[in-house]
Amino acid sequence: MPRLGCLALASVLLLAACGSESGGQSRGEGARWRPEGEGARRPFDLSRRDFAVLTLPGAKHAATDTWGFTKHRQGRRFIVNLRRDSWIIFKRKEWRIGQQGIENLRRDIAALSRPRGVPEPPAILVRADRGIPWSPVRRVLELLGSPDLRVESWQFATVHPNPSLAFVDACLSVRASTAGGDAAPADVVLTTADGAVRVRRGATSWDFPPGDVFEDAARLAVANRHWDDLEANLSIALPTGGLQIEVGDEVPWAYVVAAIDCAYGGGVRDAPVAAPAAAPRPPRCAVSGF
Repeated sequence: MPRLGCLALASVLLLAACGSESGGQSRGEGARWRPEGEGARRPFDLSRRDFAVLTLPGAKHAATDTWGFTKHRQGRRFIVNLRRDSWIIFKRKEWRIGQQGIENLRRDIAALSRPRGVPEPPAILVRADRGIPWSPVRRVLELLGSPDLRVESWQFATVHPNPSLAFVDACLSVRASTAGGDAAPADVVLTTADGAVRVRRGATSWDFPPGDVFEDAARLAVANRHWDDLEANLSIALPTGGLQIEVGDEVPWAYVVAAIDCAYGGGVRDAPVAAPAAAPRPPRCAVSGF
């Protein structure tokens, strides 16, 4: 079995979106994941002239990305792109996700995080391709959670839940914290075997079709039914003290985002994401924008 790792967060607190913080709650209707070509591919971010071509994950309960439309937030968000082949693209620089690439990203973000007449720290928008494995994403998120970088706000870019707004990015908004705390045993576990993902909660498990489910309508329908079942399962039996999630290294990012999305839709507001006992405890964070 692949090694399980934490979501680079010792705790994820899911809060209702509100007012100017998130642009209002945007609850998706219909399927969580849509077929290839229905707005999933977002070529670039016009506001930052960022030309990384990525296919973003879906999140049924994501909120419209309104950054830049609110005056007090203009000019203080930077974009970290994570390609499917595990490359970082930041400020038109490219590095493979490895020790040197992580250090290069740390250096550049640290330089941007230093006060330049603006009192608040910068925010980071993580635009990760839905097919990138969890392991490299985890390494980047662990870096972004480092207290020395002074990054207090993140967003995870997603496809907009409303198909008629497919040209607009949505996001999950995150607040970083250095608070500690031990994690309880996992309630939801995501693993891979033979090219397929299994999601398990207690005695119930959901086996997703192998390969890229977005290439086949029948497999995509099965995947969406599984996510609906998980969300319903969570809404019926909410865990005490929050929802613990563990993720295998090879699980694609789309599944990680969908699992958190199901937690929100199921009514979970405190969703700690645990590492194995021997793993280091990264910083806590709070997810609020979806």
